[in-house]
Amino acid sequence: MTQGQLLMKIAMLSGIGEKTYVPLDFHERAAVIKRISESDSSGLVNTLGNFQVDCATVDIKINTGSVALDSALNNDWLANINKQYRGYGIERGVKGLEKEYYKERWLGASFPILKIVDWEEINGFNLPTGLLFVDGGSVYARKQESKNEGVKLLNYDYCLGQGSDQEVINPKKDTHFIYKPYTRWYVRYPSPYYIAKGIYKNWLIIDKIKNKELDIVSQIIPYLMHVIKGAPELELAEENAVSYKPEHLEATYKKFESLIEKMATGQKLPINVTNWDEQIKHLIPDLEAMFKQTLFSNAEKAILAGFGFIDIIQGVGSNRKESIINPRAFIREIDSGMRGFKLVISDLLELIKEKNPGKVKLILKPWNIDMGVNTEFITDKLADQLKNMRDRGALSERTYTDIISRELTDYDKEMRLLNQEKESKETEIIVPKPTQVQDLLTLQQIKDAKKQGKIAPIIDNKKVDTTNKEGLTDDKKGPEAKDYKTSALKGEKENE
Repeated sequence: MTQGQLLMKIAMLSGIGEKTYVPLDFHERAAVIKRISESDSSGLVNTLGNFQVDCATVDIKINTGSVALDSALNNDWLANINKQYRGYGIERGVKGLEKEYYKERWLGASFPILKIVDWEEINGFNLPTGLLFVDGGSVYARKQESKNEGVKLLNYDYCLGQGSDQEVINPKKDTHFIYKPYTRWYVRYPSPYYIAKGIYKNWLIIDKIKNKELDIVSQIIPYLMHVIKGAPELELAEENAVSYKPEHLEATYKKFESLIEKMATGQKLPINVTNWDEQIKHLIPDLEAMFKQTLFSNAEKAILAGFGFIDIIQGVGSNRKESIINPRAFIREIDSGMRGFKLVISDLLELIKEKNPGKVKLILKPWNIDMGVNTEFITDKLADQLKNMRDRGALSERTYTDIISRELTDYDKEMRLLNQEKESKETEIIVPKPTQVQDLLTLQQIKDAKKQGKIAPIIDNKKVDTTNKEGLTDDKKGPEAKDYKTSALKGEKENE
């Protein structure tokens, strides 16, 4: 490597060793976290964070035991939360509220504070219709001025903003609900999820290297041309040795600088005439070291681990090892977030009961919150087990459909379409092939077909054959075959 190449490489690599700084102040942390959502140089954090939010955003229904109240809460209230903000960039319905909770919990300051803005009477019930999650990074805490002796557990008052425009957060007036999912109750400010998990620090390492790469690329062009004046043989010649002095080199530099300027301004083609001892070389620096994946691999692995994708090294044989990414911690974190939002809905339902004291009969009954499940990690093996549970009556048709469909369809839609097809008699047009009769027709249809003599008896009432003569599917072979046939016989007898 020549002296010029060495100096150029030092100039390009300067600044890489700067200290990676993670703020200690809560509000500074909340501010730097926003940088990731605005420009994710790693390509990992925003992708996994949004995937986390999408996995956790599931359907929510409330079951009170009253058809009228269920309709009021699910169809009129949950479906129309924040409807007054339509057109303002706020998503209407409980799913919009759910997403905002997860974004504050995982992608923001991890300080979810729900603000109740509006109430409305719906079907005789006083219900909160304006629900907003505030920016957790804009919340400030101040010490309570208490005259009581001793230390209080929750001895902070929280406010939105600072100065004369600050708004006091007061859960006692039923206007706010404060949640701290990742810190102790008595801690003044929480630590944002990305900070606590080490995601931000490793993202910052990647961000610095990426930005330095851009600086290097922008500096390559001015250093592409290397002009050599003279040669070692000329200086070592016994007679008439030639050695150029600094002023000669300076003159050559200015000459090429002038030529480059003429090329940039679009003047006539510049021509350079030299003696035989002048050389022009184009130097392309060796940038492999700056663009190697190994510079990012450790930080990327740490980011994955922070999200819950644990890298497990397993030995396979004596001289081979494999790395397996286990997502269980990631899945568990999603489940924890869903439980956190279920707590939000539970608090709202308790508040609704308090605000509707005249509905004693309905309030005294237990209200259940039914949340969907994260279906992104349902494997084929688990799907088969769920199918067996449904066949045995341990799983409802609605739950099975919601899990297996993975948001491609839903139970209510299929029931609506099936009823429409039945009323329009479309099902009479679409007749299954004889080989599909056993799998597709219901027991009642089989019974009607037997009476009309259209098909031969399919199920032998005298003997239960566990072989696969009928072409049973894989999940009904082996030990499952007997359970399937026994259940089918029982169902047929009940319909007779």
